[in-house]
Amino acid sequence: MRHFIRNCIFLILFYILHFPTHTQAQTTLLFENPTYNIGNVIKSEKAITHSFTFKNIGTKPIHILSVVPDCSCLTISYPQTPIQPNETGTITVSYLPYRAGAFEKGFVVNSDGNPRTQTLTLKGFISPNTNPANIFTHKNGRLYFRYKNLNFGSITNQSTVARKFEMYNPSNEDIYFTDRVIKPSHINVYFDSSHIIPAGKVGAIVLTYNPIVKNEVGFFQEEIIMFTADRDSVRMTIAIEVQGEQYTSTPAPMYVSPTTTVRKPTLRVSEIRQNLGNIYPDMIVITEFVIYNEGSLDLKIEKLETDEFCEVQDINNWQNMIIPPHQFRIIKVRFKQGKEIGKQQGKVTVYSNDIATPSQNIEFQANVIEY
Repeated sequence: MRHFIRNCIFLILFYILHFPTHTQAQTTLLFENPTYNIGNVIKSEKAITHSFTFKNIGTKPIHILSVVPDCSCLTISYPQTPIQPNETGTITVSYLPYRAGAFEKGFVVNSDGNPRTQTLTLKGFISPNTNPANIFTHKNGRLYFRYKNLNFGSITNQSTVARKFEMYNPSNEDIYFTDRVIKPSHINVYFDSSHIIPAGKVGAIVLTYNPIVKNEVGFFQEEIIMFTADRDSVRMTIAIEVQGEQYTSTPAPMYVSPTTTVRKPTLRVSEIRQNLGNIYPDMIVITEFVIYNEGSLDLKIEKLETDEFCEVQDINNWQNMIIPPHQFRIIKVRFKQGKEIGKQQGKVTVYSNDIATPSQNIEFQANVIEY
């Protein structure tokens, strides 16, 4: 037994004496921050760039063999020569913020160091570009629109559909619209009470499309003509695209004659559900929806109710607000997400004197993610 113990001690001493630098010879790249949150950036065509700094804390030179991104949207540069011991270097990543919302991009660094592979991460949040000149690029008269045509998308012949369309006035003068509009009977145009698109500002109109009155299915390209209050009464022709489809789950609604008139207030909202996408727990999210009166009598907004996840700005101003016929108002809502990660949902309820629809819910959905 004593002989066995002596042999073991001899082997341990022999290993230590003959391989003193074994653990020290391991070559390692130490990254200062392998995960970097770039924060909020504006959506643009200009790439954002970040450099990951590292140091060779080993005793041998290290070769970076390759850096492999998880998508083609990343451009990467890295040292092509060996990194000597105690030497620092950088891996530079360029990312094009082409889509609004949260992003997280990873890439793998392959080297002959220890470990052989290391993962770096670049993440952040891309905010929409708020410069109107970059958003509204299609000119129509003195105004600019987001798109050449106003597209309603696919709608069924169940009920009237509303869309808010924005326009940008880049000039130094306000643009006034008159009440004169040339349009098909199944399309209505709603201005705000001023009929003004202010100089240097973004304004909006609300269009409603009644597929029951249209009483046809298929793809349609139609026009409305609006007139400004300029000296020459400039006319503006706006193209509208609609894909009308038959609703088959229930019988189609009864056809209503365009000449039918019922004197009453009629509450309509631009949408009953909004998806706010990915958001962070401490991010301020403000959205909006449109209320408009499609009826022939004043619409009275009796009150707005919210749950814990929604907050209507200037909510007291909406108590007993009157919206005249064929007018609209924009309601701004702050989504108050909780700290819990995952899907969250809020609601705003509109109460009015519309006998047919005395209350209308608008739901807001968001997916709360970690930084």
